[in-house]
Amino acid sequence: ATIKDAAGNTVTTDNSTVVTFAKDSGTGTVSGFTAPTATAGIASDTVTGVLVGPITIKATATGPTQGTITFTVVAAPTSTALTLGASTVQYSDSLSLSATVSPNDLGNGQTVSGTIYFCAVAYPCPGANAIASASVGPTGIVSTSGQVLLPAEALPYAITATFVSSNAQFAGSTSTSSALTVTKESAVAGYIGDVIVSTGCNTCTSGAIHLSAQVTQAADGSLGDITKARVSFLLFKSSNFTATPDYTYSAVAPDGSGVASVTTGSLPADSYTLIVRFDAANKYFTGPNSDAAVATLYQPGVDQFVTGGGWIIDPSFRNIPVAISSSNAHGNFGFTVRYKKGSTTTPQGQALYVFRGADGYDYIVKSNAWTGGGLAFSGSLLNVASFSGKANVAVINPATGLPVTGLGGGNYTFRVDVTDNGQSGDTYAISVYSPGGALYHQAGTTLSPIAMGGGNVKVHGK
Repeated sequence: ATIKDAAGNTVTTDNSTVVTFAKDSGTGTVSGFTAPTATAGIASDTVTGVLVGPITIKATATGPTQGTITFTVVAAPTSTALTLGASTVQYSDSLSLSATVSPNDLGNGQTVSGTIYFCAVAYPCPGANAIASASVGPTGIVSTSGQVLLPAEALPYAITATFVSSNAQFAGSTSTSSALTVTKESAVAGYIGDVIVSTGCNTCTSGAIHLSAQVTQAADGSLGDITKARVSFLLFKSSNFTATPDYTYSAVAPDGSGVASVTTGSLPADSYTLIVRFDAANKYFTGPNSDAAVATLYQPGVDQFVTGGGWIIDPSFRNIPVAISSSNAHGNFGFTVRYKKGSTTTPQGQALYVFRGADGYDYIVKSNAWTGGGLAFSGSLLNVASFSGKANVAVINPATGLPVTGLGGGNYTFRVDVTDNGQSGDTYAISVYSPGGALYHQAGTTLSPIAMGGGNVKVHGK
């Protein structure tokens, strides 16, 4: 306060007037009032803001008239520091996050409170776009985690922690950004669509194939939205030995259960090698190409069926589900398959394949349903037969004759390709797929069947 004479001049000789400062009005408050003595006509006091809001301070003294001053107590500024639990994370995975708000205590009974939002700068935030949010208490420290649902991008995201105060005595603040690289979530794809399908009539030379794949994301405890995946189906004609497919069906989205499906246009009858591939442009999921499958589109015949029995040397391809026994490498088979009465598309019958694993167990693949399966005859002499269906896999311990717990199961699919070469040597091939479409066991392929070591295959009605 300044002591002035009647003319408005500072009384510089006044070194004795005691001035009292006190709140006069307003919602703001301060602390630290004293009663200073003027020096050269000026009395000074220092106060500390306590509660935000406007406040009027009155200065009084004996003799001089009182004076007032109005100002506003503002919120205490804060700073927020961010720490990321990792600098790289896959889409949909969990990320540890922590932040510290300073100061957390104003020393006047006021402590920090509010919410911290962890956000990617590229998206509007705070709000629903936040990776995570958490309440902050008197310590000013927050530790939490959030699921990262940002798409993978070439450049890292700038992540910040934004403090929104619920105590008016503290101002909000936003941390400096930290870089977070988001990569695609790991997944696998297996073909589960048509394996053998008819063109529809014995004079029809073309038809459609219903393509399906089971897309399964990594079981890491933090699942993403599988419908954001995109896959392509690559089809190669039997005469195509290049890496360039004859037909491609791209950007196929899975449904909520992970099944991606599309029906082709009209294709010429053929046996197509088929691969499911994750689309590179997709920003959410990636994985290896599926195991190759074969889909046969055939012209149905009449009065044809196929029978066979015997054995091959099982090559123990990839040693899946186990390596073949070194002391007994035989794969034994038997089948009788024909068209259902009155049909040229739906098969019926039974098929069996048995091999001994290196673990000493017998693996038995036995057909149990023909739903979705097929039966096709091809070759210039109509001496090649292919059939597919569903199977049960039983794993038996020969020492006890009892099933081995945890191995095998139902809802497997299989495809068998055989050739009746008469006296020159018959051939056999089988591919078995898990319920998810992954290759479970394979002995020979459609294009490279295995010469039989014993037995016979007979295509009837050729």
